Amino acid sequence: MPGGLRIAILGPLEVRARSGLAVEVAGARLRRLLLRLALDPGRVVTSAQLVDAVWDDHPPAGAANALQTLVSRLRRLLPGVLESSPSGYRLAVDAEAVDAVRFEALALAGRQQLGRDPDRARALLGEALALWRGPALADAATAAFAGPAVARLDGLRLQALEDRVEADLAAGATDRLVAELEELAFDEVKTGVTAAPGGATERYGVTPDIICLAKAIGGGLSTAAIGGSQAVMDHITSGHYDQVGTFNGNPLAMAAAAAA
Repeated sequence: MPGGLRIAILGPLEVRARSGLAVEVAGARLRRLLLRLALDPGRVVTSAQLVDAVWDDHPPAGAANALQTLVSRLRRLLPGVLESSPSGYRLAVDAEAVDAVRFEALALAGRQQLGRDPDRARALLGEALALWRGPALADAATAAFAGPAVARLDGLRLQALEDRVEADLAAGATDRLVAELEELAFDEVKTGVTAAPGGATERYGVTPDIICLAKAIGGGLSTAAIGGSQAVMDHITSGHYDQVGTFNGNPLAMAAAAAA
C-alpha cells in the first residue's frame, strides 16, 4: 500500500489506497496522529511530539501505552506505512504522497515559470491550488500543533494565488481575475495572513470599494445602483493600461472593465 498511498490534508483528512478507494480513518485521535505524521512524511516524529499532537496539554496517564495503542490501530488500517525508531515513528511514504508537499512543489515550479512561460505558470499554479479542498488540517483545527502549520500553508496558498494572478495578467487571461482578487483581498482581511510584505490589498489597491465597483462594472451596474464611491469610479475611468496590462495599477478594475 505505501507505494500508492495518497494522504490529503488540505481540507478534511482523506486517505486513498493504491486502488483509489478511500480508507476511512475513524476517530479524532487516530486522525490527529496521522495528520501529525503527514506533516513530516519520511521523517521521524518523536513520541513526545505525537503525544502532544493527539492530546494537547492533557495526555492520559500511561500516555506511552495509549500512543502505542493508536499506532497499532493505524498499522492495521494502513499496513506497511509506519516505521518505528528509538525516538518515535516515521510515515514511510514518498513525500509527494501528501498533498501539501505536492502543493508546495507545484507552487514553487509555477512561480519559477512566471517570467519565462506565463501559460505554463498558470497551469502549474492552477494544479497546485486545485489540491485545496477546504481549510488545511480541518480535522485538527483546534489542536495546538496545527496552528503554525496551518498559518504557513495558508500563507503559501495566498502566495500561489497571487502568483496565478500575475501569470493570468502576463498571459492576458482576465476572465478569472475579479474572482481571484476578491478571494485574495477578503482572505487577507479575514485571516490577517498575507503572502508577502504588501499583500493583495496593498499591491493591487484591492479594497472592498474597488471589489464592489469592479463587480458592478462587470455586471453593467452603475455606481448609483450599488452606492459606490464616485472617487473610486473616477480613479478607474481616468486610468490607462500600462506596459504590463494593469489598469491604472489595479488589475481587478482592469478585469472588470474588460468584462463590461
